[in-house]
Amino acid sequence: QLTGWPEGLEEKPRVLTEVAHFEAIVEEQDKSKAEDKTHAIRVPLDIVHVPRTVQTACDPGLARLEQRLGIDLCSDPDPIWDWGHTGLHLFPSAMQMAGFLLTDSGRKLLHGKHVLELGCGVGLLGLVAMLAGAKCVVLTDFDPLVLDLCRHNQKLNASVLGSSRGQACSGPSHIEVRSLDWRHVRRQGKPNLVQCDDEGSSQPTMSHVPRDAAREAEALAMLRDADVILATDVVYDEGLSQALMRVLLEATEVNPSAVVLLGV
Repeated sequence: QLTGWPEGLEEKPRVLTEVAHFEAIVEEQDKSKAEDKTHAIRVPLDIVHVPRTVQTACDPGLARLEQRLGIDLCSDPDPIWDWGHTGLHLFPSAMQMAGFLLTDSGRKLLHGKHVLELGCGVGLLGLVAMLAGAKCVVLTDFDPLVLDLCRHNQKLNASVLGSSRGQACSGPSHIEVRSLDWRHVRRQGKPNLVQCDDEGSSQPTMSHVPRDAAREAEALAMLRDADVILATDVVYDEGLSQALMRVLLEATEVNPSAVVLLGV
């Protein structure tokens, strides 16, 4: 299906994509009436994603996009690519988390807050977080293909998001998509390596990420600024799970008041 993504790669082989249609329902206070009443605003969201039936590690269309973005899975020894581009899929827990964020409890939690999503994937939760009243949303992932699709979905829904947020929320807002490899988060004075298992299988260890002071400082700043941290469907690999644990421990140390919401 032609969905406008990837941009500039219309010729075959194309990337197989689908569009998931959502209707976000946001309750708004009715200021025109004296009594305390609300009415629902229905916001249509379109999310482009790659079906989970597609093997993203060996898809010809994605291989062309990899080449354009400077990725070569065959020559890159980093085992983080063993799973392919899983973030291009739309997973159930993201949809369930989206439903919670639009409840009264979710909106109270996000209203006026800085939200950071780890492993943002296709970017659904960023749009929902803005509708729920977040002041600033930072969507992060390590995969350039995933970040490209996430930016596409933010652009695709920018118009409806802007008009709908203007009705349901007040004050300025900001949303951005940024690269973040959890392995750039290093805990001072704490072990940072993720070890191989007894059979010697490779896990995404710190040895595959050269020390980069600028990236490490940038990652720490993102964690420090976050009031609410979101992550859904990101614990499918032992090595990455340990990296996620390190990130969350560091996040709650640099900002003890931060709230973490996980969907697995």
